[in-house]
Amino acid sequence: MAKIEHVAGFITRIRRKLNQHHLWNVLLWTALAAGLTMLLVALVYVVPGYTVPKIAFLVVAAVSALVAGAAWYIGKRSQDDAARYGDEFFGLKDSVASCSNFNEAGLEGGFYDLQARKTEQLVNETSVSKIQYAFPYRLAASAFLLVAIAVALGFKGPSDKVVQRLKSEKATLLQTQTANEELKELIEELETSIDDEEEKKLIDPAELRKWVDELEETKDRKEAMRQYARLEMKVNEAANALKQRKDEKLMDLAAEELKKAEDLKALAAMLEQKKYKKASDDLKDLKPSKLTKEDLKRLSEKRKDLAKLKAAAKRMAEAAKRANSRKTKNTKAQNQTNNGKRSAASKSSKNNAKANGAGKEGDGQATEDSELAELLEDLDDAVDQLDEDLEEMEMADLDLDNMEEFDGDFDDLMENEDAVRGKLDRLGKKLMRMARKRSARSKLRALSAKCSECQANANAAQMAQSNQAGGREAGTGASNTSRSERDKLVDNGQTTGLKGLKGSGPSISKLESADDGTGVSGRRAAASKREFKRQFESFVEREDIPEDLKAGVKNYFTNIHEDDE
Repeated sequence: MAKIEHVAGFITRIRRKLNQHHLWNVLLWTALAAGLTMLLVALVYVVPGYTVPKIAFLVVAAVSALVAGAAWYIGKRSQDDAARYGDEFFGLKDSVASCSNFNEAGLEGGFYDLQARKTEQLVNETSVSKIQYAFPYRLAASAFLLVAIAVALGFKGPSDKVVQRLKSEKATLLQTQTANEELKELIEELETSIDDEEEKKLIDPAELRKWVDELEETKDRKEAMRQYARLEMKVNEAANALKQRKDEKLMDLAAEELKKAEDLKALAAMLEQKKYKKASDDLKDLKPSKLTKEDLKRLSEKRKDLAKLKAAAKRMAEAAKRANSRKTKNTKAQNQTNNGKRSAASKSSKNNAKANGAGKEGDGQATEDSELAELLEDLDDAVDQLDEDLEEMEMADLDLDNMEEFDGDFDDLMENEDAVRGKLDRLGKKLMRMARKRSARSKLRALSAKCSECQANANAAQMAQSNQAGGREAGTGASNTSRSERDKLVDNGQTTGLKGLKGSGPSISKLESADDGTGVSGRRAAASKREFKRQFESFVEREDIPEDLKAGVKNYFTNIHEDDE
């Protein structure tokens, strides 16, 4: 039994030796595969100019360790493998394997003991140390080289282009975050500033908040500008739905007419300044008081109180007629144009049908009066009728003690007065609605301007980062983004950005208004030194202009200066 244990120890030492060799092979091949994988990962990042994230190398190393462990476990040698390898390596003709198999089968005595003694003798004459590992230097060198190159690339910093782009993306992301918060705050301020429920229905802050909530914080400049442009378009559509250009134009005409009356100038000023809410309050002051039978004693005073309203209604109705006459003239001109087009396209019956349809539609629009214009004309008619009824009652021989015979006329008079009061109420509500629409539209326009500002800021944030040039540390160098000379036609980094409102500063020319009277108007231009006389010449003298173009352009400007002289 001791002899068998000696042989078993021999097999165990061979197995341990073989497993060590197998472990070296697995480690070297895994290192080669890991180095190749790390190199490919590094190239994926380095070629576009990015820096390699260190976590990628850690992931590759962890996966490689797991793969190596699994490969070693699957390929490790057993006792039978070691016995057969020992017989083959030492030339023992299956002695060790047979002895091990007989022992596992429990075979003893006679031939088996003889075979065991013979195997022990052969084992004693051999040494496991003779089994040497043939180290694969080429494999190890290749694996080391790949890993070294991958690690070197892993410490390579990003390119300048990528650095600028990352800065730009970071600036854009920060800008979108700030812009989204500002828009949300603007919506909240807009909602709190609205006291009128009717105006709140026109704006619908809940819908605006929904649009703003759909905005995303993005680092893509184009996507940021695109989403703010979409929001601006929606806000502009909502603002355009509140347009009342025709009614406001009619009120401007009414203001012109009301200016002609001294006692109506205050109302005219309110309409001209588009303060429709205040104008509605002024119209309430013109509303006649409720007529009673006691007022029949002072019909002349009642008519005097009605005179201001009558004058205002007459002038506003005149403005409505002027607006309708202008619309009719424009429609006639449009119909004449359509008729000319129809005659030019008379060869095609299909085109004629379409043109005739368009003409009919235009005629329908021409004959359709504005609701506000109709209201002004109806108010004028109602006030005239009320004034006529008051005049008739004043001219009649009224017996105030016996009013039964005038009850019917008094009822008609009250109905006419109620009609005037009702139309004034309708006009006041119309002006209040115009004021609400104007206020709501101005708030939407402010939101639209904020969206436009967000687009400009997103673009400016990207441009500010892309225009920066410099190095990582102190030293000398050059930047290709600018030129040494100043060129007013090219943004070479030496220009200065100006801020302010367009048209609010001094100008070379100015307009002057003269007093009323006859005369000739003109424009006076202040003399100024033309410092830009040589701007285009300096542009031509640039080195990047082809020689064959310089001569022609120089001759062109030479001829211009000769003509000036």
